[in-house]
Amino acid sequence: MRARRSGPAPSRRRDLSRLEARLGHAFRDRALLERALTHSSYAHEIAGGPDNEAMEFLGDAALGFLVSEALLRRFPGMDEGGLSKLKAFLVSRANLAAVSRRIGLGPYLRLGRTAEKGEGRRMESLLADALEAVLAAVHLDGGEAATRPLLGRLFGTQIDALDRAVVEGKDYK
Repeated sequence: MRARRSGPAPSRRRDLSRLEARLGHAFRDRALLERALTHSSYAHEIAGGPDNEAMEFLGDAALGFLVSEALLRRFPGMDEGGLSKLKAFLVSRANLAAVSRRIGLGPYLRLGRTAEKGEGRRMESLLADALEAVLAAVHLDGGEAATRPLLGRLFGTQIDALDRAVVEGKDYK
């Protein structure tokens, strides 16, 4: 017997076109986006399908590479230590969660009952992980040609406004 669905109302869950508009990417394979939004609790308790954890892995790697490249272009004379500090800030859980909130990712997450009751849609770790998975979904669907502009839309203003002196005193790892 399959468990009842839990989570956002069907209209919020299925209307991914608004999220695609926020991302600036219309998916050819929307199943990639749905998987990116599927937390392990939903996959195990409700759907029985794949979750977004493997996509987080790819999204983390893509994010790290593209942010590193953008930082090197923005600060060509900066040393490795400074670049590392700036990257650590940009890819930190807190910053990724803030970006997720800015694009309204929380309502689209597919969560199991426990995560839903625990207010998972607002949890920093779930939001950060989901953003990484969504970046992977965009990359798998549209390649680097889609991922680079998305990174620019999500992080470009932050990268342009970075000040090493402000970031230097904090440890984001």
